[in-house]
Amino acid sequence: MLKNKSWDIPIRDFNLKIFSGRKERQTKKQYLSNLSIDNKITFDTSASVSGGVNELNLNIIGLTVNKMEELATCCSMFADPVIYNNIELYGGYTNNSGLLFTGNIINATPNFNNANYSISIKAIAGYTAMLQNIKNYSFNGNINVITICQQFAKDLGFVLYSGEGLEDINILNYYYANHSIKDNIVFLANITDLDIYIEYNCLIVKKKSKPIKNFKKFIIDNNNLIGAARPMDTGCECDIVLNPSIRTGVEVELKNQSFKRLNQNKFVIMSYSHHGDTRGNTWKTTLQLIKKDLYE
Repeated sequence: MLKNKSWDIPIRDFNLKIFSGRKERQTKKQYLSNLSIDNKITFDTSASVSGGVNELNLNIIGLTVNKMEELATCCSMFADPVIYNNIELYGGYTNNSGLLFTGNIINATPNFNNANYSISIKAIAGYTAMLQNIKNYSFNGNINVITICQQFAKDLGFVLYSGEGLEDINILNYYYANHSIKDNIVFLANITDLDIYIEYNCLIVKKKSKPIKNFKKFIIDNNNLIGAARPMDTGCECDIVLNPSIRTGVEVELKNQSFKRLNQNKFVIMSYSHHGDTRGNTWKTTLQLIKKDLYE
């Protein structure tokens, strides 16, 4: 019987690309490294509606000493000017694989203390565009929050996505000078009490606990849920199989067998993190869900 049974076993997919941040190499997007699932790599990424920057922490074993030396000295005091190499992380399964993170390496620390040389890397999404771009913003009169965010998105070269019910949220004489665009986004979020944040080259503005307009609802059930959903004061937390299509602000329908009372609510993805180990068991996405319309 077993010989005739067809098994559909999910196959992991993974690719890590590191590009030179040197200006003379950026036009041709020169590779520093192009690594696959055959390499020993662990990674953790995070994204949140709170306005915190998307981060990536990873550890690589097996890079050459020369590659580690270049990565470690580019974004430190040894480089003049400082060079921020670019990194792209792809992962998932063969039937659902895609971009997990893209950004700039801000710290790279090699470890030569054992036979398996390794390097720990920290990267931030849109670091050079978002944190180093100092701007002066001034809007006279009663200005809608979407208008201000449209200017932020234009200056970043990003797409703007918005939620419902923002038409009547206006700011009188907005002025915030000599700060990065990131600082302006945080400032605007604080004075409006809105979720305003950056994710995957998109600027998103929406009301708290509200979903983004026109985004497809995500369903969590036995096909993707790992273990059981864990109830929290404002919603729940759960682990699902690694999924690169996850985005904050998306509405979620939960079909959970362990705590069926949770299924009575609609949720919105407040934050998520991807975790993986190419030689280990970890290969998942952790979701923080908030009850939809909780703050109405």
